[in-house]
Amino acid sequence: MDPRPEEIRVWEVAMQGHYNRMATLALVIWEYLITVEDERVLFWKRHPWTFATFLFLWCRYIGILLALWGLFVAVTPGLTDSVSTSWLRAEGWIGMSVIWSTQAILQLRIYALYEGSPKIAALISTLFLMEVVSIISMFAFASVEGQVVAEAMHDMVRCKVTAVPSWIWLFWITMTSFELLLCILALYKGCQRVYLRRQFPDHRVLQDILIRDSVIFYVAIQGIYLFNLACWIRDTKDSLDVLTGLAVALPSVMGGRLMINVRRAMPDTELPLSPSDISGELSLSHFGCPDQ
Repeated sequence: MDPRPEEIRVWEVAMQGHYNRMATLALVIWEYLITVEDERVLFWKRHPWTFATFLFLWCRYIGILLALWGLFVAVTPGLTDSVSTSWLRAEGWIGMSVIWSTQAILQLRIYALYEGSPKIAALISTLFLMEVVSIISMFAFASVEGQVVAEAMHDMVRCKVTAVPSWIWLFWITMTSFELLLCILALYKGCQRVYLRRQFPDHRVLQDILIRDSVIFYVAIQGIYLFNLACWIRDTKDSLDVLTGLAVALPSVMGGRLMINVRRAMPDTELPLSPSDISGELSLSHFGCPDQ
């Protein structure tokens, strides 16, 4: 019996998800290979290790392991319901730990750009905590209501979502909103930077790197988040896994780049204990501006 058109579409979406996982694994491995020397010099050889170092290593290696294991599960013959359910839950929770680590890096950079402002620290920390609590609550409810089974057709397998809360797409809204705030804060400092450079020309690049990378990160990541949001609103069950792997891998890759770019710009003797310590380098006096 020939499959119905809707069944063909479902399997086409599933196969696209598998191809996306292959591309995701290729991305993280390629990024690792071209930056492994930077990692050795800028992180492994520099002591003492800092909180930022642990964030970097967690994002980098957990991102690689998730991409590798996700592809393995997706193409493994004999996939079972229990494995499918366990994997999707594990990818959700562990993947969020990678994304939250990357967001922590972004917050420390914003804190640095605002020269250690207690108000900025309180604002972004509070909103970050609200985001974390919201997502944990969503995941907890979704774990209770959601159901996943393994499905096979010929030599193809997939994790089929049979039940999922209708509101689960709010997950992407939550992350997008918080990262939009961080982007706005970085853009505001960027505008200030342009104004100050007109009055007090300088050749310092560290603040420019912090602003540039924060904005590029947001633009790149939001493309993935918004695509997933649109897919989940349209049909969460069939599109749940289409770009989920990339939504974890890309923050992992770009979070590592955020740290590498900063450390490349700083001599060994000026390496801060955490990204927040960069704020000492960003005061107006360091840019050739008179003290206010």
